[in-house]
Amino acid sequence: MAYESIKELRLQRGMTQAQLADKCGVQTGETISMIETGYRKATMRAFKRLADTLDVDVTELVLGQALAVAGVAQGRPCRSISNWAHAGL
Repeated sequence: MAYESIKELRLQRGMTQAQLADKCGVQTGETISMIETGYRKATMRAFKRLADTLDVDVTELVLGQALAVAGVAQGRPCRSISNWAHAGL
């Protein structure tokens, strides 16, 4: 799930929830906590800001690394939500 990816990527980068919130313009660390646990849904705009801040493709963040890599391996990079239908994901 996307919320698990956010937490994993944040921890890999040594960031607290408050630091991630500050860097990507999300209200508070508590908001990040709620997104990471699935209690709050993030908008696509928030996902884009989170992906940019975590330095990953939004596809990887939303769908998970395995699906993003599978699309690239098949010659179908998925750089945005609008490309998902093209890639058949």
